[in-house]
Amino acid sequence: MRYFGLSILLLVTVLSTTSCGRNAPLENMQDVPFRASQDASLDQMTEAIVAAGMVRGWTMTPQGFGSIRGTIFVRDKHRVNVDILYDAEKFSIIYVSSNNMNYQLLDGQPRIHPRYMKWIDYLRRDIQERTKNL
Repeated sequence: MRYFGLSILLLVTVLSTTSCGRNAPLENMQDVPFRASQDASLDQMTEAIVAAGMVRGWTMTPQGFGSIRGTIFVRDKHRVNVDILYDAEKFSIIYVSSNNMNYQLLDGQPRIHPRYMKWIDYLRRDIQERTKNL
């Protein structure tokens, strides 16, 4: 009986360690510079951000002055919501929520499926690319 208890404890420890190992640190992208000229208007930035997100399947919903909610569904299984906060010079991509992305706090640090950071990096690059010709 004693070995059974130790086996269960070992199994739980291994499973919790391996599931955490599949997640990556979640980092918000803060104050990323646009590549646009200084003459670009905030309306032009809004249009460029919306267009950039739509290229990769994001639904982009303006929330008010300098804020867009981005939502993406991947394979009808994973959903991510981010807020894109911006002004005429810079933008930030802030995690809001997700489904089926293994989001968790581990020792006070947010962690998420590694694909999340790739999707957010693609979005960042697409926004910078779309705004460089403004």
